[in-house]
Amino acid sequence: MIDEEQAQYEEAMAREAEEEAKYQAGLEAQAEAEAEAMAAEAEANSQPTVLTVDLADLAALITEGKDIFLKSEGEEALLKLLDLQEAIEGAIDEAKRVLEAEALKLDPQFKSIQSDNVRVYYRTYGSRYKLDESKVATLPANLYTTRTSYTVNTKEVEAFAKEKGGLPDGILEPERTKQLTFSRKGAADEE
Repeated sequence: MIDEEQAQYEEAMAREAEEEAKYQAGLEAQAEAEAEAMAAEAEANSQPTVLTVDLADLAALITEGKDIFLKSEGEEALLKLLDLQEAIEGAIDEAKRVLEAEALKLDPQFKSIQSDNVRVYYRTYGSRYKLDESKVATLPANLYTTRTSYTVNTKEVEAFAKEKGGLPDGILEPERTKQLTFSRKGAADEE
């Protein structure tokens, strides 16, 4: 009777292992199909273009860009630089999509790979947990931290400085750096 129970147990374990193997194979096939679909979509969305950047031409564009104050060639040079930037950023984004699909196809638990000159990381950004502030009262106090922060009210400080002839004690004016930017007119991020 014990031999019969042992045989039934082993048979049940074998069926369970077989079902688990089928399930895992299904997951792998699904991941592979999704990765292939992503790669196909990326390939369909990418336009076959060749980007060749001659460093001498690039240096000339940089030099010509200063002429924006005097002639239209300066504007054209800056626009060409913006076109190059967009093409390079697009190529980097596409490479990221293709690398992600391929890495997850090879290993769904992929985290990183390093070569002699390049590191590729696949990681999650942002906080792991989020606090629902409406339920703080129900949480043990050791699970969260209460913080107080202060922000300068710039308009009020400027009014104070104008009226009193200087900044109040406790308000400092840090050194700020100016930086030149240029973008295409009508760009979404235009200031």
